[in-house]
Amino acid sequence: MKYRITESAGFRLVGCKFPVSVEGGLNYDEIPAIWNSLPKETFDELFALSDSEPTGVLGVFGEKHYNGSEYTGFDYWIAASTGKPCPENYGVIDIPAATWAVFEAKGPAPGSIQDVFKRLYSEWFQSAEYERRWDVYEIEWFSIGIPSSDSYICEAWVPVVKKQ
Repeated sequence: MKYRITESAGFRLVGCKFPVSVEGGLNYDEIPAIWNSLPKETFDELFALSDSEPTGVLGVFGEKHYNGSEYTGFDYWIAASTGKPCPENYGVIDIPAATWAVFEAKGPAPGSIQDVFKRLYSEWFQSAEYERRWDVYEIEWFSIGIPSSDSYICEAWVPVVKKQ
């Protein structure tokens, strides 16, 4: 798996929040449906807000939902990293300073990035000198381009700490 380790200062994300279910793997269908349902104006607003790293429009795996002790879903955000004021129709997530394992996904989205997330948990973490930092959200970065292209690039940003 192609990846790099990078450090970041804290940053602020502004965007839209959507509840997503993990029951029966629904999240693999719900997240692409969320992206496809957003009007062009929302993407234009988020691109205009984006003024800091990671740039562009991002997917963010936010707060987890539980029914008792059963993990049932999470909040998925479509957001931009920004220092600009938050418009009334959006929410804010503050991301603390972190070390990130950034994995490249090449090929048609969303399949390529979904595959990277599955593989990094089933393969990479098994032998890596890092472990997942659970108090920071995972981020998906999407390049400008044609998401259905075989050469499309996106990235999975996973917060990590060195194993003790």
